Amino acid sequence: MSKPPAFQLYAKDFLGSGTTVMTLAECGAYIRLLCHAWDSDPVATLPDNDYALFKLSGADSKDEWSEVKKAVLAKFDKERFPGRLTNLRLREYYDELSEHAEKQSERAKKGAAARWSGKKQEPQIQDEDDA
Repeated sequence: MSKPPAFQLYAKDFLGSGTTVMTLAECGAYIRLLCHAWDSDPVATLPDNDYALFKLSGADSKDEWSEVKKAVLAKFDKERFPGRLTNLRLREYYDELSEHAEKQSERAKKGAAARWSGKKQEPQIQDEDDA
């Protein structure tokens, strides 16, 4: 499956996931990192590299990154992919999309096989009276 260019942001889930206690700078860095994570390979991951995260976050300075880093990185897990940080909710969403696309593909293949597996019928020629 090719990855969709966008992911859905469910307001209730986003607000209920602890972002309401984030500062504006923390929330902004988090959103930017989610976007970069969606566009990464593997999907929903970021490099486990402080300087790269600082640059990807859009923080104005290393000091600002130091101020927001703890709150932002609390939303990412280190265990799933070695050397990468994973946002588990974003990864779950991607896995659900992939599973749905795979099921749709299988259904389409079965439908096509059923449609084409029957014997080809000779074209029916209508009498002049029927036309």
